[in-house]
Amino acid sequence: MPKPITPNPEVNFMLNKVSEIIGKYADQSKREGDNFNIFEVINLTSKEVRIHSRFLAELLNPNGSHGQDDLFLKQFVEINEITDFDSLNAQIYVEKYIGSKTKTTGGRIDIYIEDQKGNSIIIENKIYAEDQENQLVRYHNFKPKNIFYLTLFGISPSMSSYGNLKQDKDFKLISYRDDIAFWLHKCKNLIKDKPLIHEGINHYLNLILHLTGQSNNKRMNNEIRDIITKNTDSLKTAARIEENYLNAKIQIQWLFWKNLKKEFVTHEIPFNDHEVQWKNVNSYYTKSRYRDNYYGLWTEIFNHKDFSVHFRFELGNEMYSGFTLIKSGKPGNSDHTDFELIRNHLKESDGRYNTNKWWLGWKNTEPRLEFRNFNSETIFKLADELYLEKIVNDMVKNAKTEIADFLNFISTQKDNLFPVQPEHP
Repeated sequence: MPKPITPNPEVNFMLNKVSEIIGKYADQSKREGDNFNIFEVINLTSKEVRIHSRFLAELLNPNGSHGQDDLFLKQFVEINEITDFDSLNAQIYVEKYIGSKTKTTGGRIDIYIEDQKGNSIIIENKIYAEDQENQLVRYHNFKPKNIFYLTLFGISPSMSSYGNLKQDKDFKLISYRDDIAFWLHKCKNLIKDKPLIHEGINHYLNLILHLTGQSNNKRMNNEIRDIITKNTDSLKTAARIEENYLNAKIQIQWLFWKNLKKEFVTHEIPFNDHEVQWKNVNSYYTKSRYRDNYYGLWTEIFNHKDFSVHFRFELGNEMYSGFTLIKSGKPGNSDHTDFELIRNHLKESDGRYNTNKWWLGWKNTEPRLEFRNFNSETIFKLADELYLEKIVNDMVKNAKTEIADFLNFISTQKDNLFPVQPEHP
């Protein structure tokens, strides 16, 4: 039998003190309203084009609505050591079309900036999306200078994207965590006398800090730093915690899926138990690049003719659930006009439902579970076994109610809702 671990007073002091500091500043943030962020409220935290590219482009635009001419673009140019660029007379484009896509040319550039002399800045903006084949090669063939590959943490693009191009010579890595956050800090400090613009940048900066797992509270961070560096034992303990934090994230998510499976069984909902495996959860956090890697639990709730409908709990960057449709064994038909009545019914039953070609209706779970960022209060509370059991139980009970409502809706209309397509002669 292993010997019991003897508590270390210094280690316990450090952990208790850090917890106390976090609690103190959490209460302060709540009182002062520091947790409010407009981008999170409208659920647009990770939309690359709709939020990040457009917001960055607006700040970089000398003719932007901020009315500060090239103040922000000039900062970006200086920070990134871009030479011979006329920032005052530059034009900026989002999703710049550069021709029909071939193997080595064409496509759309996320953010494209060009001055009157033809000098350019290209920003390929990646939050979570996967690289396209020869993407940076195509952009380099269009304009070979000042190509920036922007990601949350400054990771390298895939080789399929850059081919024979050389990092730091043909393109440069920049990150939201370091480069964009530093630039935004400089920008907002230049316009302290312009409260609307200052607060807009501050909201966006707080979003970036949230997405990259950073705190905006310098005083709290400094206090925690001082506790960690108080003595040798505290510093060693912090190092061991850092080593195992990744394993902790994997474990918490795995426990979530295990509990969700158990609730499916308890509520007598059959599910496919081959989708979510340990390797799914492990690779979710350990792979070198974020790419589309969706997995989850699903159950077939209806089939008729060559159609089947499934209810799914699925994980992308956050957890969401809803209804998917498969026709003749293939997904991707949910946005067809034949299924408009179903989509409208789901939207009327719950205004949070969204739709696309893959989903008749999907919505984020309540509470929202941001497993990718792993820095929300709800995620941390999953370590509480009773809390985890409660939210999983609530999710499955709500799913069962929604499934019953869906089946009741289509029970008398299935021939109209799922027409047989005429065969081509």
